[in-house]
Amino acid sequence: MLLSRYIQGCLLFTTKSNSTVKATGVSSLLTVDVISRITDKAGLGYYTPERAAQALAVSAGLALVALGALRLGWLLQIIPKSATEAYATAACLKLIIGQLPALLGLQGVSNQGSSFFVLGHVLRHLGEVSVDAVFGFAVMFFLAIIALLCTALATRYPAQRRLWNFVSTLRFPIVIGMSILISWLIHRENYGGPFQVVGLIEPGFLRAHFPTLPDAEEMGYLCTELPAIVLLMVVSQAALVQKMATTNGYAVNNSQELVALGFANIFGPPIGGYLTMGSFSSSTILSMAGSRSQLAGVFAALMVVMALYLLMGVFAYTPLASLAGLVTYSMFANLPRPKALYNNWQLSPLDSLIWIASVAMGLVYTLEWSLYIGTIAKWLLS
Repeated sequence: MLLSRYIQGCLLFTTKSNSTVKATGVSSLLTVDVISRITDKAGLGYYTPERAAQALAVSAGLALVALGALRLGWLLQIIPKSATEAYATAACLKLIIGQLPALLGLQGVSNQGSSFFVLGHVLRHLGEVSVDAVFGFAVMFFLAIIALLCTALATRYPAQRRLWNFVSTLRFPIVIGMSILISWLIHRENYGGPFQVVGLIEPGFLRAHFPTLPDAEEMGYLCTELPAIVLLMVVSQAALVQKMATTNGYAVNNSQELVALGFANIFGPPIGGYLTMGSFSSSTILSMAGSRSQLAGVFAALMVVMALYLLMGVFAYTPLASLAGLVTYSMFANLPRPKALYNNWQLSPLDSLIWIASVAMGLVYTLEWSLYIGTIAKWLLS
């Protein structure tokens, strides 16, 4: 994920927005699903997960560059807003449910497969909750408390709103840093403590190499997966840049954004990255911190390089439950609020029913089907 984040800083002039592109929870989820399906088709061990992930990223990147070069960004306008909102909600819920085993410290409970099955397995093993849950829930609690405090202070002192917004963005590294410090004090020079940690991470660009080109058989497997993956990437990027453009008051070119996202996926795998998408949480944090140009990506890339070479030993002590708590909190913050759902129901019950069906399909089956159902139903009933 860090390696994928680094490549954005090298693509300064390929995008007009200050949105963040990196390996997100959704892109990781999509990559795991695709690798699982390719493994089922080709057989276990025929293609390594690394090779399949890199082939997927490069293939998707080439497709996105082609779409942008042909100026087909206008096609994004035919996808209904309700379908993209349902897809985003399904993705957030799927990620939250997938983090529950790590958040609660449930060893042996898989987070793969249908979200309903994962949730059922978690409920059946609730009696096995370990001390890891303390870290996970503590992270979510302090993130929420600091956010509420900064929001209240920004409202109370509007002249200092930017300062309190910046302080609010710092709560993520501060809270994670505190959990790492506590973990280090407990584990010290061994990893035999009472809770799970990330463990040793390779520093630098040790896995940088030119990806193995997919053969004809692997391309056949990828071709069945690419349309849905590219569609999801396009929709996510379009929704992100439009949100950032509205917030910061500038215009964007959808075709140029597709080219930027495509190049990020083409040049990411050679340095060890994988599928990248637009990140709402990171882009929002950048905007709140005062970022107004693509130069923010350059500074972020430099920080990533420093972390890769200097801080991998520190990150090894990161509690897995703390990371799960961070992801869960971030995804929960992106969910629609009950009041907004109720207002949508009053405005259009039919759209709300389509939204519910799309979200349910994303949780029961796959995220791409969530987008398909929402788009097709909206077209047929409009």
